[in-house]
Amino acid sequence: MGNLMITSSATPTNRSIIPNNISSVKAKIGNKVYTLEIARSMQTKSKGLSYRKKMEKDQGMLFVFYHPDRSAFTMHGMNFPLDFIWLKGEKIVDLTRNVPNPPSTAIIESLSPVIANQNFDLAIELNAGEIKNSGIKTGDSISFDLH
Repeated sequence: MGNLMITSSATPTNRSIIPNNISSVKAKIGNKVYTLEIARSMQTKSKGLSYRKKMEKDQGMLFVFYHPDRSAFTMHGMNFPLDFIWLKGEKIVDLTRNVPNPPSTAIIESLSPVIANQNFDLAIELNAGEIKNSGIKTGDSISFDLH
């Protein structure tokens, strides 16, 4: 993701549909299956995908929140552009397409936050263009393979 800006006022009260004992999950999103690395802790969510050189086409990162909210993300430290999928449970409530990576010299305070238009409890980051390539639409449901 770049970094997660801690702007949420939510406290962890709800249990996620994603079990705590797994570190990755396969998810059918649109017409493709992706392997999603799970970011659950504040430290992992804050770092996200920052400073990685690339991400494979069939991979992404799933951010787990325990209460629906509108936490802000930033692209600080990102080396490639991203698509964002915002969910409540397994239902897509918003999409943010083709968020460019900033120049490597950008300071975090100069970057615009990436924020969903709806409250969400899960966020997925994929390589930019995957929303279009996979035919993903707001209102679609995602199926997670939790086995």
